[in-house]
Amino acid sequence: MDLRHIKTTLGMDILRCQTPSMVRKEIYVYLLAYNLLRSLMWSAGTTYTTPLLRLSNR
Repeated sequence: MDLRHIKTTLGMDILRCQTPSMVRKEIYVYLLAYNLLRSLMWSAGTTYTTPLLRLSNR
């Protein structure tokens, strides 16, 4: 997992929470969203037999 890529992809340059527990939760939500998007990309790629690297924004 490339944290720098996740940060730029999801726009999490600045964390908006102020307490450590809320920052943790905010990071978890970002990771959940990232994994859901990647899962959707994988599903679309396998459904339409498209190479996964063509779907990636990298």
